[in-house]
Amino acid sequence: MSTGPTPPPTTPGEAPAVRRVTVVGVGRMGSAIASAVSRATDLAVGEVVGCEPDADVATRVADELGIRVETDPSAAVAGAEVVVVAVKPHLVSDVLTAIADHLDDDAVVVSVAAGVTTTAMEAALAPGTRAVRVMPNTPMLVGQAMSVLTGGTHAEAHDVDRVAALLAEAGDVRILPEEQFDAVTGVSGSGPAYVFALAEAMVAGAEAVGLAHDDAVVLVEQTIAGAGALLAASPQSAAELREMVSSPGGTTLAGLARLDDHGLQAAVVDAIEAATARSRELGKD
Repeated sequence: MSTGPTPPPTTPGEAPAVRRVTVVGVGRMGSAIASAVSRATDLAVGEVVGCEPDADVATRVADELGIRVETDPSAAVAGAEVVVVAVKPHLVSDVLTAIADHLDDDAVVVSVAAGVTTTAMEAALAPGTRAVRVMPNTPMLVGQAMSVLTGGTHAEAHDVDRVAALLAEAGDVRILPEEQFDAVTGVSGSGPAYVFALAEAMVAGAEAVGLAHDDAVVLVEQTIAGAGALLAASPQSAAELREMVSSPGGTTLAGLARLDDHGLQAAVVDAIEAATARSRELGKD
């Protein structure tokens, strides 16, 4: 965990232009980040470069995203002001060690891996390297991410703001202290899977009461999408919106009562606590 100053929760400020951003690892999340950075409107980016060791994958991603994709990490990170490492958590340390000697002195290194602390990042990089940790989530693939950021010991506020501005094209961003990141992982990092599990259950319920599978899927998908949009747009809380649709003696209350019988709220709280605990364990590995 970072030993630097703990910033208060905030939204990102203004940040200057970036001449080059490199994304190491252009799988689904890395490609989504590269695409978002390429579209960034609040921060002019001179060039976006990808890095992928598999030559065939590198060619495909270059064609799909319209960016240069290198197979050699040293060539990919040379000259980059921001280097985003978008690989599996167990690979982060090796990747950081491999690129450490090829980074520009002013480069900001970003990891999007769950459980990898800024202290772990800094241990694999040259002394004084500025590290920023990001916890995104899979809705980044459709430009609807919730990305939470924090800076390491050597990162300045403007470094974090710069990374936040780059990610803003892919959804919402929030800057929080690193000690809250395990909780962030349990809520927004893992949260999409809880919603997908709810969708699965709702489809099963729809089929159980006689709807065809295709109709059930459409009804559930739009219901969840619409409810999420209403929750985000409304000044009312989730509890207030729930009460608004729950007429006394009506169908919604009948359904909610059965959910209460099965302990829905307790189950969700337990799920978030379990995911948070697992994030803490990953940070100790």
